[in-house]
Amino acid sequence: MSEEQKAGRRPLRGVLALLLGFALVAVAVGAFLFLKKPAPVDVRVTFTPGETLRYHMVMDVSGVSLSGTSPTPADDEVQADVAWRVVGVDPSGTATIVQTVTNPTLTSNGQPVTLSGLPPTTLTVGADGTLRTSSGVNLFSGGAPGPAQAGVARPLAFLPDHPVRPGDTWSTQVSQAFWGSSLSYHATTTFLRREKLGSADAAVIESDATVPVDVTVKVADFAGVLALPAGRIPKGATATYAGSLTGTTTTSWIDPSNGSLLKTLSRGTFSMQLTLHGFPPSALTGGGTGTLSGELSLQLTRI
Repeated sequence: MSEEQKAGRRPLRGVLALLLGFALVAVAVGAFLFLKKPAPVDVRVTFTPGETLRYHMVMDVSGVSLSGTSPTPADDEVQADVAWRVVGVDPSGTATIVQTVTNPTLTSNGQPVTLSGLPPTTLTVGADGTLRTSSGVNLFSGGAPGPAQAGVARPLAFLPDHPVRPGDTWSTQVSQAFWGSSLSYHATTTFLRREKLGSADAAVIESDATVPVDVTVKVADFAGVLALPAGRIPKGATATYAGSLTGTTTTSWIDPSNGSLLKTLSRGTFSMQLTLHGFPPSALTGGGTGTLSGELSLQLTRI
């Protein structure tokens, strides 16, 4: 090849080398952007003394109760407006909240059922989403089907004590008081994704758990909630629940910019044995024992 031909090819080689260089830079930058992890965010809930948070609640229970040999289908829906008034917050971020439930409605197997008024309830809620204590009757820790609500119908997923990224997972050991008894179980929680909810760029957090149940409650504690004839409930009468709650998930949408709970969806299945004590035999069917099984869901939406 002549020197003249070689000289003619040098500019072309230079252009090709330049294009190759640009391509390598583009690939490197693209790989960096693709592999770069999003910044961790704090998804703990934050409460401010004096504020009132308002939610609309929808709770559905469907299943079968069996007393003796007579199965009874159940398809219940409870709706209510829930207000959380924050009366104080300690240095750890744990809030003392007075919960008020208004406009409750209950439909059972397609028929409306009268619900008596619920008195205000005091809750203690941690910044990590744990329901530490509660006084009185509340829709998150009582009512039919009893402890299924405490284990399934949680108002919050379990939140981490450190900033997290989508895909991160953490564990929580739970010991939850339930009307003189305790529910103890292990929960696994995952930061699923970021999701637009209204104007908020919400963090979607989901907790999964299987909850063993072996608790005894006073039947009189349910009388006011479910309009039971309190005068016909013997003093000291109890109900014992034994079984499990399986496939329970609680998904919460948290706004990391201000630590507010925007929405929660809890669901799961329950299967347990119910035994009544302290009633005269004439007032019981099936010897005072029966089984409960079915599904329960709770949706809590900020309004």
